[in-house]
Amino acid sequence: MLILITGGAGFIGSHLASELLKKGYSVRIIDNLYTGKRENVPKNAEFIFGDIRKINDLKDLLKDVECIFHHAAHVSVPESVRNPILDFDINVNGTFFLLEDARKHEVEKFIFASSAAIYGTTGEKIPETFEKNPKNPYGLNKLIAEKYCQHYYRLYGLKTNILRYFNVYGPKKRGNAVDVFIRNALAQSPLKINGDGTQFRDFVHVSDVVGATISCFLSDIHGEIYNVGTGIATKVIDLAEKIIKATGTSSKILFESPRPGDIKGITSDIKKIQRELSFVPQYSIEKGLLETLRFYNEESAPTLL
Repeated sequence: MLILITGGAGFIGSHLASELLKKGYSVRIIDNLYTGKRENVPKNAEFIFGDIRKINDLKDLLKDVECIFHHAAHVSVPESVRNPILDFDINVNGTFFLLEDARKHEVEKFIFASSAAIYGTTGEKIPETFEKNPKNPYGLNKLIAEKYCQHYYRLYGLKTNILRYFNVYGPKKRGNAVDVFIRNALAQSPLKINGDGTQFRDFVHVSDVVGATISCFLSDIHGEIYNVGTGIATKVIDLAEKIIKATGTSSKILFESPRPGDIKGITSDIKKIQRELSFVPQYSIEKGLLETLRFYNEESAPTLL
């Protein structure tokens, strides 16, 4: 079976590609390397440098493809605020063009990587049915793209599923709290927290995310939406302390002004994905941090202040 991963040179997409190759699938990747890296692409995957918004780049892309994992996205919330037109173009238009091409090529399955940002709320154990009130263009455009996926399932029979990822971390992820804290701890630099540290997140390891995504792919259930997280709230100050302990460094924790618009926290209700896809997270935050740290120990880790 030939599988296409859009954004497969990125963080989650490249991990997914590696696991699918291990399972014996053929993998084709398209990525414009806007944020992805060519070195992330597994050597046994077919790589196409291209942009899903460009018709010429889609030519022959879906030939013989039976399933699409759509991970290509404009993922920065601050950049979505600064440039909402670009965010809409990538996250809405790009998804629409790909769905339409999938319909024309009679692709069997289409799995869309969405985000907890569509909820736009603070709270614990948020279910998939919770009210959607995105606070930024990124969350709004992901929600619109979700609606298109549902539309193509109901109207055209394209077997779509939607996965709402929460705070994914792990090897190769750059710029999130786990990455910055680990790099600063290894450099003996302070770990800076915006606010008092009591804000919380649902940190889910990339290996669990890949496992959930593949379970969705193997399922005969279609037209559904699933949260992908752990259901566990981790305070940012606790995360910082765990990283200092795991790295064995003497870094201090510094508190700075809260970031405008930052939410107190959100965690997932994962009962639906547990019930329907038998998904059970395998990584505690402690186990996940230790595995992630091994990746950093194999490379130079300059400080990110």
